[in-house]
Amino acid sequence: MRVLWAEADLPIELNTSYWRCRIPAYRLKQAGHDTLVAHNSLIFTDTPPKQVADFLHTAEVVVVERVFVDFFIDKIKEWKVLGKKVVGTFDDAYHLIDPTKDTGKFWRASKKDPNTGNFKQFRANLSLFDRVIVPSHVLVEDYKPYCKDVRYVANYTMKELWENVRRRPPDNNIIIGWGGSTGHVKSWRDSGIITALARLQKKYHRMLVRVYGGGTEIPNYLKKAGVKCEFSGWLPFEIWPQHIAMMDVGLAPLAGLYDLRRSFVKALEFGMAGKPWVASEGPPYQDAKGGLLVKSRPDDWQHAIDSILSGWTDAKNLAQQGHEWALAQTSACVPAYEKVLSEW
Repeated sequence: MRVLWAEADLPIELNTSYWRCRIPAYRLKQAGHDTLVAHNSLIFTDTPPKQVADFLHTAEVVVVERVFVDFFIDKIKEWKVLGKKVVGTFDDAYHLIDPTKDTGKFWRASKKDPNTGNFKQFRANLSLFDRVIVPSHVLVEDYKPYCKDVRYVANYTMKELWENVRRRPPDNNIIIGWGGSTGHVKSWRDSGIITALARLQKKYHRMLVRVYGGGTEIPNYLKKAGVKCEFSGWLPFEIWPQHIAMMDVGLAPLAGLYDLRRSFVKALEFGMAGKPWVASEGPPYQDAKGGLLVKSRPDDWQHAIDSILSGWTDAKNLAQQGHEWALAQTSACVPAYEKVLSEW
């Protein structure tokens, strides 16, 4: 199978393109398939680099990530006339994204009307793809009316990222961690987790919350509530596993309809690092192993996190369950993509 992947992330912001393009392409190449990943600006052009042009000439499948705007349509139609299958991939609920945040301005010009901005073109052009793949069962249902064939394909990691991570030596500190974009502010603000952490801070004086990501709103909320917090900006994808390995407990709060359409990436990463986690109940984590699910209320967050920190819950056993689950998920990558990209 010969597959060209048109990734959407710019080099400075590489994240989603790893999950939806680079990792599956790498894993398929390991399995003996011929794959190439290039930025969409190098593919949707009349003058592509020679490597891209040569590969595209004999590619059987082209996977296009998320930017389904009108500018791309002529090329997609051209490839389909030549007999290539064109697959769309994305992992967010752009019809619900907050246009006041940096991550949402591209998609929606109005918070009240989703039929503005580039989302209108995105949804209209979904019908051109032979197949669309998303890492959320809720997104599958959302987009069935607009796609001839929309399927669930999870986000997968690769073992190589986790093989040489170093654990934090015992230091009597408690590190609780989370990483994400500015699109998660509501997840923290409205889930009850900040109040819970403020209460726990009074009990565990050596507790520290580490927040990684694209903005300071979340750490500012925590500090205002009296929670000891360290903030780090966006990290290169390749070194992120090392920072997860330094945590004692991972967090994955959810709040609102947008969050119900997220993937299980956070539970997967915590599992690969062998770390227990606490997450909001909901579709993203309902089948994940290795953590505790809570209703988005301060008391529930507090009790669950406290049960791990105090030893009421066997954190070591929980982490082992999560690691085994994460390894099983990772091993499913190649079969899943072989099926979705070759069976027509």
